[in-house]
Amino acid sequence: MADTLTALDGTFLRLEELDEGALMSIGGVMVFDPLPGGVAPTVEAVREHLAVRLGELPRYSQRLSSARTGSFAWPQWVPDERFDIRQHVGHAELPAPGDDGQLSDWTAEFFSRPLDRTRPLWEMMLVEGVEGGHWALGWKTHHCLVDGVGSVDLIGLLLGPGPTARSEPAPRRSASGGPSWRAHVPEAVVQAAGAGAPAGSAAAHAAAHPREALERSRDVAQLIVRDELRGAPR
Repeated sequence: MADTLTALDGTFLRLEELDEGALMSIGGVMVFDPLPGGVAPTVEAVREHLAVRLGELPRYSQRLSSARTGSFAWPQWVPDERFDIRQHVGHAELPAPGDDGQLSDWTAEFFSRPLDRTRPLWEMMLVEGVEGGHWALGWKTHHCLVDGVGSVDLIGLLLGPGPTARSEPAPRRSASGGPSWRAHVPEAVVQAAGAGAPAGSAAAHAAAHPREALERSRDVAQLIVRDELRGAPR
């Protein structure tokens, strides 16, 4: 069964849809010393080096089942049958002299471009022409794919000694040890059932403790009003 985005991860996508300036990509830029001979690696070498290691991160070859959020359920992660690492690892060259200012300008432009939601949500660029014979790697990953710590997985994999064997994930099973009921139910129904229990529990708690519910609502309202007065975006 395909993995469905959590509500939090789906919200990261929704934020981008509501405000085109609210890009939810995370990543960074690393600058390296020249290789022996004073050169940078070729983009083909970077692609080849990474391609044999991507099996360690299966999500990096999966795409969203839908490019937009909405309807009854969040999108799912599904295999990208057309995955091509050349669409994810590219090449750029800074104009001379390639100083920090020019690298910063390139970085700003790189992170201002949204990721293509019809493909796996990550991108890497080999940057040549950095001052002093240096070269750089810039990468970004969508926040719905990884969290802040997990975003370094791609870099750790790239710079690590090599791929290691990974076993296939075990099928989902119930607490009793039998096959999970989820495997036989449409995912939209599973999501509704999963959301219904917490919602019902919260409603029952509010009904039994009306004063506590009122205080919580008042606190949230005060927080929203205070942020609005400070000029925070809605």
